[in-house]
Amino acid sequence: MVDIHAMRLAALQQAMLAKPELVLDLMAFSLSSASGAYATIFDMRLGNPTNTPSG
Repeated sequence: MVDIHAMRLAALQQAMLAKPELVLDLMAFSLSSASGAYATIFDMRLGNPTNTPSG
């Protein structure tokens, strides 16, 4: 299960690098007063996540 989470994180990071304008659009939407979706779009946490599978 840990490997699946690592692969998902790596895929999300690659998508964000490929389309930085989408990240800016999501950030603007989440910060707008009408959306109220900040917590669900950007689930930011402190830590050192691993984005490579172990196997």
